[in-house]
Amino acid sequence: MSAILLAALTMVAGLAAEPKGGEVPVIPESWFSKVDGESVAGQFLDLQGTEGERLLVRYSPIAATGVEIDRVSKDGRVIWRSQIKLKEAEAHSIYIKTVWVRVVGKNKDKIRLEIQGVEWQQEVLDLKSGSLTTN
Repeated sequence: MSAILLAALTMVAGLAAEPKGGEVPVIPESWFSKVDGESVAGQFLDLQGTEGERLLVRYSPIAATGVEIDRVSKDGRVIWRSQIKLKEAEAHSIYIKTVWVRVVGKNKDKIRLEIQGVEWQQEVLDLKSGSLTTN
């Protein structure tokens, strides 16, 4: 059964390039200094079949900021960080943005974001790298 996270946001992706070969990925600095449950919300999803890895999702439900998704190891090391910018970058918070985050695919190797805000949109990330995919 796919786990689902419910969050408030609408976004388009903006990711760092995937590292080549044995390169260490460059993790961008976080957009959010803390998760306080008001101006910045956060949720996590335990990844089945891993050694205690999680997806951490952070966003502001009341501001036109983006969302960060980190894949984190059991010891808290960030494996990758995907920073996704808002598609509707209006500077107000009168509407609610909602996103469902699920691990999908035949091999459970994709992250599907289903987003409902002013517009309906879907994004798919590769679970291994955090990069956007087309399917």
